[in-house]
Amino acid sequence: MEEVKHEDVYVVCYQPNGVIIHVPKDVFADVVLEMKKRENEEKSNQCETPSKRDETNEVPRYVTYKEGAKMYRMSEKSFREWSNRIGAAKHISQTKVIVSVQELDDFLKYA
Repeated sequence: MEEVKHEDVYVVCYQPNGVIIHVPKDVFADVVLEMKKRENEEKSNQCETPSKRDETNEVPRYVTYKEGAKMYRMSEKSFREWSNRIGAAKHISQTKVIVSVQELDDFLKYA
């Protein structure tokens, strides 16, 4: 009968608190694969189009209500009310409104 080595059956896991755990390789593989599967599912469940803030390192100076709601991850109605209340919304015409991102960020910084 062939002798089975400890390294062939177990994976040694070192915990941050100094504890060493010997985990069977098949259990370790199942856990790692399940974690990878969850990560991939989470990535696929995220928005397909990233917000303007995610696309570039530069923050846009002005956004529409729709773009701002996406950037700040809130509903468009809540974003509209919030930006109007703090005075960041600039009405260019009767149908076009832009919101100053700088004013919103300054408000959040000191709120």
